[in-house]
This record gives sequence, C-alpha cells and structure tokens, in this order.
Amino acid sequence: MARPVAAVGFAALGFALSVESDRGDPLIRSRLGVIVGATLAVWAIAYIPRDDWIFPTGGELFVVPYVIWALRLGYRLGTGRAPSPDAPRRVQAEIVADIAVVLLFLLALPFWIRSTFGVASIGDPTNLVTVTNATSEAIDFYQYRDQRAYRERIEAGETKTWDWLEHGSYSPAAEDLAGTPIFCPYFQDRELRRAHYQITVVREPATCAAR
Repeated sequence: MARPVAAVGFAALGFALSVESDRGDPLIRSRLGVIVGATLAVWAIAYIPRDDWIFPTGGELFVVPYVIWALRLGYRLGTGRAPSPDAPRRVQAEIVADIAVVLLFLLALPFWIRSTFGVASIGDPTNLVTVTNATSEAIDFYQYRDQRAYRERIEAGETKTWDWLEHGSYSPAAEDLAGTPIFCPYFQDRELRRAHYQITVVREPATCAAR
C-alpha cells in the first residue's frame, strides 16, 4: 500500500514541477524543468499499479539533465536573475530547430522508455534472465517445459544468462541427467521482475508432480 501512495505523491510533485516550470515565476521557468517534471509524473503513474522491480526515474543517465536543471535553478534563485526573453528568430532557423527537436525526440524516446520502465519500445521485448544451478549435480534446463528438444546443460554451481522473450508467464523446467524432473516452477512476469530475473534451480520434484 505504501508504494502506490508514494507513487501518487511523486506524480503530483512531477505535475507541479512541470506546470511551474512552464507558467510560474520567470525565475523558475525552464523547458528543462518541464521535461524533468513530466518524466517524474509519467514514471510515477506507471508504477502506481506495480510492485515489482523499480527502475530509476528516466534511467541512470537522467541524473545529467536533473543536475543541470538544479544548478540553473539554484543560480537564478541565488542571484535573482531571470532569463532574458528569446530574440525572434528567422523562419528558416525556426524550421531547422523544429526538425532538430523531432529527430532528438525520436532518437531519445526508445532509450528513455527502456531505461525508465525496463521494457523495449521497438521490436519484441526481451529480458536478461540469469539461471543458477544450486543443486549438487549437473542438470538439463529448459526455458519452456513442453519443448524438451531445446535444452541447456548447467553444471553444479554454474550460472548462465540468456535473453528471453517477454511473456505474461513462464514455465521453465530442469531435470537431472537421468531424465527425472526436479524443478518445474511457474512464474508470473511480475514475480520474475521483482526477483531481477534471477532463477535459482533447486531440487523440488514436488513442483513437477502436477505438471
């Protein structure tokens, strides 16, 4: 319950920052502030229904525009100097500037979505899944329980990593070298995301009884 409430609070803070940066006192007006506030608001709204792995607001590199915005705001408030009005630009310069903004948006948006929400914005979304064999023997691991033709040998104590296509649920399986199923879990995507997409294989044949 605490996480959705906190997310709502961050969303309200982001909206307030965005509005003030756009329409507030000239000292705090800033296009960069609008972007920072909008990013915080969208990120918070997206995480209201989620209780899994939380990604940094705007991704790790978002600290760069945030620091620039904070330093500019601190300088303006400290000196009391508002930014000077922009001088009118020629029509050609306006067109070039608009094209540059569109291109920057198209290039930055996929990275922003991926780093903020942990999902792919172009192509089939994948996640890096780490599987550790915590048993005392080698195993054959299957990403899909009903597709035994595709197996991966994992030695005792070994860890391997693969890119898995994102699904709503996952049904991996593992068996010992004698062909006996020993690990047949069922995961919702939110469960794996909460576990940072890490699977630890242990000997639990009971999970395979009803599969």
